[in-house]
Amino acid sequence: DGTLADGQHRLRAVVISGLTVRFLVFRGLEKKSGIAIDMHTQRSIHDALKIGGSPEWINKEVISVSRVLMGSMRKQRGVFSAGEVEEFAIKNSEPIKFAVSATARGKKTISTAPIVACYACAYSAGEPEEMIRRFAEVMSTGEIDGPHENSAIRLREWLMVNSQAGSGDSFRSSVVRRTMRAIYAFCRRTPLSKLIEPADMIYRVPGE
Repeated sequence: DGTLADGQHRLRAVVISGLTVRFLVFRGLEKKSGIAIDMHTQRSIHDALKIGGSPEWINKEVISVSRVLMGSMRKQRGVFSAGEVEEFAIKNSEPIKFAVSATARGKKTISTAPIVACYACAYSAGEPEEMIRRFAEVMSTGEIDGPHENSAIRLREWLMVNSQAGSGDSFRSSVVRRTMRAIYAFCRRTPLSKLIEPADMIYRVPGE
């Protein structure tokens, strides 16, 4: 449609230099072709999807959550392409959009992608929407209405203490399992004296 998808800086350099430079130009490509531009470099998935005309709601947070759901939660290693991430996000848009909307902004330790991904899993499993939102609120504020909400505090405290423990697969897996345990207890109004890590995930990944 005449829109320049890439090469703006290169053309700016030509203007500044005043020189004539020959370039290979492709026209008539579909917008979606932009997903594959420069993926051999350090261009981010978010940038690739933006160039490719993906929906605006697929932002950096949605991409991070989708990658957790696709990878570590499924115990799958490897690099996912921009197209694969987009396809997964669109297929599971309802739980992912809900999870992102329920999460407080600017709370780095208690709103990481693995935690938000757990909200999506709990929502997909049928846990009450209002209970998950309330859980996220308690996680943000640290204020509870009674002992029946203390599982969120137990998780919050554990995250605060262990925030510097690392960012590897083992730690992320522990965060996921403990978060799911806390959400499960919260939704059933069950007080927890201690947040014990379960042997496996309580909720399945959306779409499974």
